[in-house]
Order: sequence, then structure tokens, then C-alpha cells
Amino acid sequence: MRTLFAFTIFTLMITGCDSLFDIRPVEEPEQHTSSQWQPPTTPKQVLTNMENAVLEQNADNFMRCLSDSTAGEKPFRFVPDHETLANYPQVFADWSRADEKRVFQEMESNVPRDSLYQLVFSDKSEQYETSDSAQVEILYELRVHHTKENLPRDVSGRAIFTFSRNETQRNWVIHRWEDFKEETMPTWSELKAGF
Repeated sequence: MRTLFAFTIFTLMITGCDSLFDIRPVEEPEQHTSSQWQPPTTPKQVLTNMENAVLEQNADNFMRCLSDSTAGEKPFRFVPDHETLANYPQVFADWSRADEKRVFQEMESNVPRDSLYQLVFSDKSEQYETSDSAQVEILYELRVHHTKENLPRDVSGRAIFTFSRNETQRNWVIHRWEDFKEETMPTWSELKAGF
């Protein structure tokens, strides 16, 4: 009786499995694309998204922080610090949103995966905020331990970000970014000029 029971269980197991002895197909590795992006419902959230985009080395999220005239938003404008502009007038003559993406991607490609890549904003001071525009003055520190020679890896300065509100989604974006040198540290403008 016991043998009959074991035989029945064994038979049911085999017939219930279509491919008991077949080789399993190779599975693609899981893509872990965690992103800390949050809807930019305030200018402060735009700055947090920008910090996270740098930390995650996520060019798409970085670009989502900047206004896009092709989406009906105000044209994006970057104003470098005065010293860098004097040294690289041709580089910044027609600086655009596309240049921001190119620089971000070039920095990404020159940073080993296990290296530090960090942006920290501090001492935020709101200049003004209305229902559809805002301005924030803030100190920044950017660390990009890239492999490119003769370029600073740690930069800092003061930025004034002017925000506008997207008409369709009512989200905030940066449409004007002004960079200023603080003391003797190289600025983000210098880093952009080198890439």
C-alpha cells in the first residue's frame, strides 16, 4: 500500500510538470534603476531633485530640472561667473540646455562607477516667490572625482536660480542659472568650460 501511494505521488509530480528536466532559459539581470525623483511642486524640490540627479548620475533627471523651450517653457539660460566668462567667452557665447546635457554626460563618462559624485546646496535664501516665478540664492559644493586631467574635481560657489512654473503640469523648473565665485575655489562654470 505504501509503495502504491509513493508511486502515485511520483507519477502525479512528473505528469504535472511540463518540462521537469528541461534547461531553464537564461534570465536577463534585473535592472535596479532606483531614482529619488519627486514631482517638483516647489522650487526647493527642484533643488533636491538636482542633488539626487547628480548623486545618481542621472542625466535625464538633471535635465528635467532645467526649463525646456521645446516643451513651451521659457528658454534656459546659464550665466557663468565673470572670471570664467572672461577666460572662455567663446564657450559660453551660445550656451544652451543641450550643452548642459553634454557636459553632464561627459562628466558621467569620466567618473569611475565607484567614485564620488555629489552636489550639496546650503544657506538657501529666497529672493522672492510668486504664483509662477521664484528666485533662490544658494551656496553649492560639487564633487566630481573624474579622470580628466587639469580640471578641478571639487568646485564651489554661489548660484542664483530663477524658476518658472510649467503651465501644463504646474511643476517648477530652472530657466536662469547664474554662477558666482566665492573666495578662491574653482566654480561650476570652470568645470563646465573644461568639459
